[in-house]
Amino acid sequence: MTKVSVRGIELHYEDLGAGAPIVLLGGTLGTAYGDFSKQLSAFSDDFRVIAPERRGYGGSRPPLRDYPDDFYQRDADDMAAMLDCLGVAGATIVGWSEGAAVALCLAATRPELVARLIFWGGVSAVDDEDIASFEARRDVASWPPKVCAALTEIYGPDYWGDTWGQWCDVMGRLHAAGGAVGIPPLEQIACPSLVLHGAKDPLIKARHAEAFQRQIAGAEYLVFEDAGHNPHLTHSDEFNRLVRDFIARS
Repeated sequence: MTKVSVRGIELHYEDLGAGAPIVLLGGTLGTAYGDFSKQLSAFSDDFRVIAPERRGYGGSRPPLRDYPDDFYQRDADDMAAMLDCLGVAGATIVGWSEGAAVALCLAATRPELVARLIFWGGVSAVDDEDIASFEARRDVASWPPKVCAALTEIYGPDYWGDTWGQWCDVMGRLHAAGGAVGIPPLEQIACPSLVLHGAKDPLIKARHAEAFQRQIAGAEYLVFEDAGHNPHLTHSDEFNRLVRDFIARS
């Protein structure tokens, strides 16, 4: 794993392969290999694949992770600074879950860095149903034992649970303030965009993906009917083919 110093922090990232750049932005508490184990080697045969671990996640600690109300844009600014430092522009940005909103912020505010955008599992605005869903999952003792064991191995016994609680807290604050999550106007995004959704996602409902698709001019929308929150892992062959096809024709 490589590291780069930007904006007063050290960001750790995987940097594999050569060719046109693909940047993989993962979810809450995500690590490069934990979130994209089935993409890193698959894409690095033909592309330069960059998978950062955002501030407070994985190897990019310190600092400890926190969630100011503008954390999506803050993370996007970190990613822009990293890409500037690496001399990368015109990348395919692939964002999942929390990384989807970061990718949208990056595409809206630094369009020269983003040639095309592929994302899924992100929050467009926080409503009552979202808060109920997030609060139902606040207690990490209810999470699958395999997930808990993996996160404990990375972060130790307390950090990841406390961090998830802080994420639930910021979603509550944003909901109380009207629901906006701090993503810039999506009408600013002009690059080719592909919005994906897992029809069986228990956490993020289709209305979020549909809202993104409506607001981004010319955005395509595709549903994985049998997938949940992470189709890139459960349906990796189909997902990887879709990414390659989208890059080839856009």
